[in-house]
Amino acid sequence: RLATVIPAIIIETQTLPPKCKVVFALAKIERLPYKEIADMLNISVKTINVHVAKALEIISNGLKK
Repeated sequence: RLATVIPAIIIETQTLPPKCKVVFALAKIERLPYKEIADMLNISVKTINVHVAKALEIISNGLKK
């Protein structure tokens, strides 16, 4: 099951909006703290939360198809 889920997640991440994709990669793949990402991208931590939540929703919905 894991062998099919991981490629599906990777495919779904490619459908994310550009900024959302960057934030998701930094937060969930690179495992950077939200504050560090916010400082790097000159956006608020709340915006980081919004992007990550949006990314997770898009990925989740894509996996349900």
